[in-house]
Amino acid sequence: MSDKSSPSAPPAKPILLIVCGAVPVRLGVGETFAEMFIRSGGLRPEQALVVDAIRKVPPASLEDFGAVIVTGSLSMVTDRTRWSLRLGRRLAQAMELGLPILGVCFGHQLLAQTLGGQVDYRPQGPEIGSHVVTLTPAGRRAPLLQDLPPSFPAQLYHSQSVTRPPSQAVVLASSAHDPHQILGYGPNTLTCQFHPEFSLQAMTIFVDDRLRSRRPDEPEQMALPLVDAPESASLVPRFLAQARSAQGLRPDGQASGPPETLPSKAGPRRPLRPTTGSSRAVLA
Repeated sequence: MSDKSSPSAPPAKPILLIVCGAVPVRLGVGETFAEMFIRSGGLRPEQALVVDAIRKVPPASLEDFGAVIVTGSLSMVTDRTRWSLRLGRRLAQAMELGLPILGVCFGHQLLAQTLGGQVDYRPQGPEIGSHVVTLTPAGRRAPLLQDLPPSFPAQLYHSQSVTRPPSQAVVLASSAHDPHQILGYGPNTLTCQFHPEFSLQAMTIFVDDRLRSRRPDEPEQMALPLVDAPESASLVPRFLAQARSAQGLRPDGQASGPPETLPSKAGPRRPLRPTTGSSRAVLA
């Protein structure tokens, strides 16, 4: 019997999912950082290679992957640990290759610092809870964000922020307490300070732990009550769909046309060079 089926499309490359530490077991969240992204992105476990950047060097053959996701962390970007500087250099290499990159919280801050931006502790204290994020005009034009409402809730839990973005970054969204909630870097790379992967259940556990352990005199910007944040949660599947499109594939596995791109600042392309330099559990 002859095979009359059409030739199959090339398989999608796996996602390189770089985790930057572990969720404290004592909290009983029930998911690791990697599992949160696999769930929120609608991925099967075999579609992602999970690498713990603290314990292992990310793969050198980045061309084998369709996209890179970098998670949050309990570590601080400004500590400039050996593993985080090493990861920053690897992200700069991924950008040189044109790989789609999604950086979240620590990943957002690390890429900004690597490319010459500035990260520091927030003088007004951690930004925690379900805060409202507002798109900038550039954000409303970004294909990855264009179907989102102008403002939407997002889950935030961080004590450091990008205080000065790199020169090549475009600010795509802000909040009342952080003007750099989403940054875009050219056609394939986007980072966000909020956590699109956090479910309402996970966020509730994190905040309850914070309320039990915080010092009475410690400043913070807490947004309660917590609410579901489906618009910000859609960022992970949106990013993965765009990454698949960049491989010339539609979600159904068939060939697609050229992908739409994120806004970028005009100017000649220059090689990306990472910059160098020498508590209590609160995510970066």
